Amino acid sequence: MQDSGEVPSDESPITQLVDRFVQEIDDGEAPRMEGYLARVDERLHPTLLERLLPVVYRKQSNDGYCNTVEDFQADFPRHADLVVRVLLAGPCK
Repeated sequence: MQDSGEVPSDESPITQLVDRFVQEIDDGEAPRMEGYLARVDERLHPTLLERLLPVVYRKQSNDGYCNTVEDFQADFPRHADLVVRVLLAGPCK
């Protein structure tokens, strides 16, 4: 079977990972987005990152500091455009 190049549309694993990520934050832990991205197929990285970035940004903001868009772009250079789109459309606007 050939790979069509389409991103899988099953949100369930993504939702479960985001929920676990949020729970870890609520429990006082400091989960790393990179670790969560490593748990899914690379084609799902943009989808998961799009969901995790606002969570991390809000957490940092509530704690009195926040990485800049450029900081997040440096952490995720392959997804630099997504970082701008997500953060400027949501928590950074």
